[in-house]
Amino acid sequence: MRRILGYIRYDSEAARKAINDLYRNELRLFQNLFLPSVKVEKKERVGSRLRRRYQAPQTPFQRVAASPVADAERVAELRGQREGLDPFQLSATIQAKLEGIFRLSDEVLTPSVPPRDAPLKATSIAKRRKGASRQGARRRSRSQLVGDRVGG
Repeated sequence: MRRILGYIRYDSEAARKAINDLYRNELRLFQNLFLPSVKVEKKERVGSRLRRRYQAPQTPFQRVAASPVADAERVAELRGQREGLDPFQLSATIQAKLEGIFRLSDEVLTPSVPPRDAPLKATSIAKRRKGASRQGARRRSRSQLVGDRVGG
């Protein structure tokens, strides 16, 4: 949920209804019918590390359709639903609904990065230069630091 909506607080009834509508309709269809994901096939230990092997990316619909225990009638129904949808239109609808949900939040959204055409302040440039000179003329590499610890 946080990946899509972020960490903004939504505490109104209208926001709850809008989020539930998005998840029950467009987002569910988009994720299950069009968005591929990978699944871990096997894990093997190599020394102290764990190496994971993944299956080829597939949508949840493709996994259900390939399953031998899947109901053929339901798979045909899902296939027809998938063929009748346009993923680009579905994505645009999701984006429009998300913008509506963001407007329902209590928090004021501010951009974290200033616009490209915004002028830079001279004080921020001077602070960057000042900070760079405090770090010294040259930074030491990791091998130099390790050599100092060993006694070199």
